[in-house]
Amino acid sequence: MATLSGRVYDRVGPRPLVIPAAIVWLAVLWFLSRVDEGTSVVTLMIAWLVFTSAMAKMWAPLTTSAMAPCGPSFPHGSAAFATVQQLAGAAFGAVFISAYIVGSGARDVCVLSTEQATSAGHAAFLAAWVIGLLVMVGAFFVRRTASPAADGTVVDAPVAVETVADVTATV
Repeated sequence: MATLSGRVYDRVGPRPLVIPAAIVWLAVLWFLSRVDEGTSVVTLMIAWLVFTSAMAKMWAPLTTSAMAPCGPSFPHGSAAFATVQQLAGAAFGAVFISAYIVGSGARDVCVLSTEQATSAGHAAFLAAWVIGLLVMVGAFFVRRTASPAADGTVVDAPVAVETVADVTATV
């Protein structure tokens, strides 16, 4: 999947990959927010495979667009990107767990009836779908970013102007 996505990205940019993938991702989130006791395990597995495939189609172009302008600061950009990714995952995980608990309507969430668990799942996936709408809006603003080395030039990392003599003179 990565090779195909990379070729399409190189030819047309990120939007033709991100927007359709975001639409599919949102559709699966909506489907998962409507699951009930009668939904088969096979249907859930297929939905999950489509969901994760759509995420994979979004992540490669989004990561490339985010990291391409970093140039020589790539290690710092990569560290910041990974940190924000982990923090966002934790924050949204907390939102989904909160929606699940509120959606269950139970005082003791350790023991849920089938109806309460279904209601909780509806609430959690509906919260994910609402947040996913923001992802969909953001997908329209993703653009291809030029790599600093695309024109053959290399941008040097900023270097401090003061010398060792200046530092020792101030000490």
